[in-house]
Amino acid sequence: MAILVGYWAFTVGELFVDECYNLGDCFDYDRRMSRLYVWDINWIQNDFRHSVHFLLLETSYQLFHNYKVLVLASSTLLLVVSYLFAVNLGEKRLAGIVAVIVVLQSSIFHVYDTSVTYPSFWALLFVTSLYLTTTKAWYLAPLPYIISVPAKAITALYLPGVLVFEFFYNRKAFYLFSVMLVAGVILLFSVSQFSIPALGGFLVIDDPHLRKLAGGFVSWMWQGFADDQVTLLLLVIGGFLLFFNRKKIKNSKPVLLLVLGMILTSPVMTGMTTYSIWPYRMLPLVVLIGLMVGMVVSNYNKIDLKMFLNLKR
Repeated sequence: MAILVGYWAFTVGELFVDECYNLGDCFDYDRRMSRLYVWDINWIQNDFRHSVHFLLLETSYQLFHNYKVLVLASSTLLLVVSYLFAVNLGEKRLAGIVAVIVVLQSSIFHVYDTSVTYPSFWALLFVTSLYLTTTKAWYLAPLPYIISVPAKAITALYLPGVLVFEFFYNRKAFYLFSVMLVAGVILLFSVSQFSIPALGGFLVIDDPHLRKLAGGFVSWMWQGFADDQVTLLLLVIGGFLLFFNRKKIKNSKPVLLLVLGMILTSPVMTGMTTYSIWPYRMLPLVVLIGLMVGMVVSNYNKIDLKMFLNLKR
């Protein structure tokens, strides 16, 4: 609660500051606002792909006369869910506190936590889906995931990684998510000219390029984390420690595989779709990085540091 109160104290002022202040290029923001000015509930049938974000942004404006209020609420809930998710996997409250601190220090989180152009609704839905699989209400996990797909099409690409995570953590949830695989594949490979006009084509397969596909394996590091090198460093260190101690740190294997699955979506986006890698699309990955660091810190007594100095072993 102390962390959240401090976060709100430093962030609430952003609700009354223009999003494009000192940013220069505001093309996406201007386009988003021009559509919000004329958007209403009847647009859902013609613009299903953006319905989740527009509906929540319009609700925020109708209730508070400010588009950013629900965005800030979403970012706050993302911190709460990150804490609960880390506690369930790390089995210690310290893991949750460390995870929240790591997310808060990320520039990716700070830049987009009150953004109307790139709100965090989709990330909250996706992380909530993962969190629910670690609770007794695991059977509800597909619901927020399904809602997250029209909010941000990239979550359809995360489905293989989610399935692997569920397979090693919760077999019942794995079987439930497997039922969604056919629908996920349809969304993943939907082509605009063959898709329903109202859907608009979630992911447009356009001019697949082998060179871009290969480049996507490394470009996520300097494109997705362009201004967030500390978080990238934490990803490398956390992944390294968990890899060599995955048998000692419980639940580290499914988390590592989920992170790997999310990273491997980058070459698919750059090499097979019209999408590119942007930092705001790394927000769920930032949460998982915080989760990994929390698991390492809370289980520091189980980490065998001598292993790294033993060349023969």
